[in-house]
Amino acid sequence: MPTRGYIFFTKLYNVAPGDTNLRSTPILVPHRLLHLLPLHALPLSDKPDQCLLDKFPQGVRYSPSCQVLQLTQNRKQSNFSDFLGVQNPTQDLTYANLQVEVIRQQFDLTEVLIETAATKAALMDEESDDKKLLLRDAHCLHFACHGNFYEKSPLESCLTLANEEPLTLGEIFGLNLAQSRLVALSACETGLTVRNSLSDEYIGLPSGFLFAGTPSVINSLWKVDELATAFLMIKFYKNLEKSPQRETGEVAFALNQAQILLRDLTREDFEKFLDQFQQKIEEIWASLSKGKRKIAEKSLEKVRERQPRPFASPFYWSGFIATGY
Repeated sequence: MPTRGYIFFTKLYNVAPGDTNLRSTPILVPHRLLHLLPLHALPLSDKPDQCLLDKFPQGVRYSPSCQVLQLTQNRKQSNFSDFLGVQNPTQDLTYANLQVEVIRQQFDLTEVLIETAATKAALMDEESDDKKLLLRDAHCLHFACHGNFYEKSPLESCLTLANEEPLTLGEIFGLNLAQSRLVALSACETGLTVRNSLSDEYIGLPSGFLFAGTPSVINSLWKVDELATAFLMIKFYKNLEKSPQRETGEVAFALNQAQILLRDLTREDFEKFLDQFQQKIEEIWASLSKGKRKIAEKSLEKVRERQPRPFASPFYWSGFIATGY
């Protein structure tokens, strides 16, 4: 981390150091542009090799505003057995198929819209047969797709579905997600926000999903690394599986533990992860064009060259945050 950024983060941490009477799972409501920073990655002034996440092992949560936080606190905890996934609708995310196919195995009832089938009509269709899991019925919504943020027109910010169809923030605000327990946005720029000129609240995709009814959202702060994201999401859901009651704060705890694992992952442990999913990775590579496969292979080689911990940089592990309650 650049020296200037380190000094700035240290000053922020010193405003409310971890030794004060903060709750074991702090909830951060950032002010203005602080919404764009991974505050959970704040370095500790007394232990520069550790960060805020290490100080609060039960997890760090975020909220767009105190009003939204109060709204999510009052929601009942839904079941967590039904999974609806949107898988690589633009067909250009190499490891999206891996993460969704692994994650779906942890749920009782699953519906996955794969690549060209992940259209807006398929996702929003309310007149389909009763056997299909609808957007409004799913307990967990997982979007492994691109997200786009438009600062000058935030309500047009969107998740990109098949045929380049946008699911816009304006449409998300109008959804009914009362049955949802979690929305995971495993995509680029899904957490970027713009400040409402009438208040300090920020408007972005997470706010839209929280307003629509879900109490928890996982979202990214920048264009995330595909392979690191696949590992992180697989471990995140494995951690959630250990908490069948999905109690308050468990989403943040599961995410933060996965982030620490990714940060501290050694080259040897990374190789074990690759071995576990080697067959699936080979299938994914076989489906790529010659040029794209060569890019994927070189990308993996570069990861292996980063010693001793390939994903130690905050760029790889701190880009996702748990928003909500």
